[in-house]
Amino acid sequence: MPLPEIRKFVTFIEETRTEIGQKIYPPTRQCAAAAVIENPYAGRYFEDLADLEEAGAYLGYELGQRAMAALGIGAPPMQRPPPGTGLPPAGRGPSRSGYAQAPP
Repeated sequence: MPLPEIRKFVTFIEETRTEIGQKIYPPTRQCAAAAVIENPYAGRYFEDLADLEEAGAYLGYELGQRAMAALGIGAPPMQRPPPGTGLPPAGRGPSRSGYAQAPP
């Protein structure tokens, strides 16, 4: 199955400067990136969602890159996993959560 159509990407950045009445310096920054994709299984029941898991591996890379770019941080260059190949090699990609945190 080809990668489902990506309808949109969204990126959120949270910067905390005060917590429980205490100033935080430097402020902490957290980022979340998400994608809205078409659901190829909409309206039907499927037991095997392996195709969506594979799409998730591809999107995990893309979302991790977008989150790091939004925070202004980088990572060692790596090759983007093409759709249909599964997860990137172990230890060579962003976390599966797509979560990144960095100081300003």
